[in-house]
Amino acid sequence: MQLNLETIPVIIRSDGDDRVLIIEYNRYRHKTLSELMREAEVLEVVAKEKAAERQARPGMSRDAVIEEPKRRTRDEVSAAIGMKPRTYDKAKAIYEAAKENANAKDKLEKVERGELSIDAAHKALRTLMEDEPETKDDIPEFIRFYTSWQFSENDPRFGIPHPGRIPGQIPANVIYYFTKPGDLVVDPMAGGGSTLDAAAYLERRALGFDVVPKRPDIECWDISKGFPAEAQGCDLIFMDPPYWNMIDEGYSDASSSRKSLGDFKNWYYKLMVDCSKTVKPGGFVAVINMGQYFRLPEGFDHGYIDWPLFAYNALFDNGMLPWSRIVVTYPTSLYGGYDVGAAKKGKFLLPNVGDIIVMRRPL
Repeated sequence: MQLNLETIPVIIRSDGDDRVLIIEYNRYRHKTLSELMREAEVLEVVAKEKAAERQARPGMSRDAVIEEPKRRTRDEVSAAIGMKPRTYDKAKAIYEAAKENANAKDKLEKVERGELSIDAAHKALRTLMEDEPETKDDIPEFIRFYTSWQFSENDPRFGIPHPGRIPGQIPANVIYYFTKPGDLVVDPMAGGGSTLDAAAYLERRALGFDVVPKRPDIECWDISKGFPAEAQGCDLIFMDPPYWNMIDEGYSDASSSRKSLGDFKNWYYKLMVDCSKTVKPGGFVAVINMGQYFRLPEGFDHGYIDWPLFAYNALFDNGMLPWSRIVVTYPTSLYGGYDVGAAKKGKFLLPNVGDIIVMRRPL
């Protein structure tokens, strides 16, 4: 219009596949990893179609097969989206896993935000992306043989991202040692469902409850009312209750972490009473917790609150027998820079060691 042209001279020619051209003409636009992998999916389809056309060329026997090396297709596609072949393989594995698994999706989003490299995400998800063996080993690779456990990464097979999440290998080990296949495991504060996934992997039945469920297989239930009828007579209760107000960011207002110290102790003690009545004779209650050294109430006259000891005493008072105590070392990445700075300024210790108190109901 600015040139006052009534007609525009145009030459139309077909010089390629439109699907490829759209990608090529948008090569220099900034794209997320997901967008790049969606482009790669299209390019792989095109490459396979071309390979099929070459096999079907005139004069070739119907039974003849031209081997189209997968590596050649991979190299072409990775070059088209600007990745090295090995990086492309890892990115593709993360992208495919993210379609089905919330942990993989979380890692993919972190890569796209620049919080995680493709290599680091792939390494964290490697177990998930390996083909599931037809038969499981009698002793899974995540089982520990001492009373001190340390896991630096969350096993992506167990649970989805959730505030205060512990590695799913912890409930998996507890389930392995204190139940047998077919037993019923109950988690009254199921969070991201790590206990449910670990129980399923180890061929146990499981029930999960939470005041704000994050998954459809977790029932909405306020455990302060006691355990639901379907949990009665279970073989194991495993729980990771709040450490009072230590880590309450991200929880709902209904969380017990928002209670006063006195109300929280009453809530906690009642929970232990209910556990001792719910688990079957010969069954186990396992509670993971840690000592609290900070966010103590004003005027508090003790150095710290020993929550594992509180759980032990409450269960023991209600007839449960001491059975085992496992030390769990958390990675220091549990705390951010703000926490470390506050600890330095206030001259207090940041706990990174928890205890699993295991008690048994007498037969």
